[in-house]
Amino acid sequence: MLENEPIGPVFRLAGTRLCALFGRELRGRALVALWPDVEAQGDIRRLVQTVMDETAGAVAGLSAQTQNGATVHLELLLLPLRYRGRTHARILGALSPTLSPEWLGLDTLDSMRMISLRMIWPDARALRQAEPSGQDKRPKLMLLPGGRV
Repeated sequence: MLENEPIGPVFRLAGTRLCALFGRELRGRALVALWPDVEAQGDIRRLVQTVMDETAGAVAGLSAQTQNGATVHLELLLLPLRYRGRTHARILGALSPTLSPEWLGLDTLDSMRMISLRMIWPDARALRQAEPSGQDKRPKLMLLPGGRV
């Protein structure tokens, strides 16, 4: 889970496997610090800002290298969260390797670069249908149609 701070998105919570990929605790660290390249950091800042501004999801394909030179492909998912009425407060995210590497916990990621990006834009019709009507005011699960690129 990421929290929007003045310096940019910061890890509020980070799972054990995510921390194992980078060989350190990520809680309290800036998301952009995972990318050593300044240009890539700007791309990630803009991506997170778009997710919050447009209330859209993002799925990014990443290619990463470990400190020992092994290559691994990862998928990053970013979804906006409304927190206490604020839309620009938090983001729910997931970063996972496409295949579980055997070196997980023994080697750590050294560099990453984005190789693909797909935005999941909200559909106004689906959002209107998701609003409760009539007597049943309970929240509903809403499934947005998607597709493969």
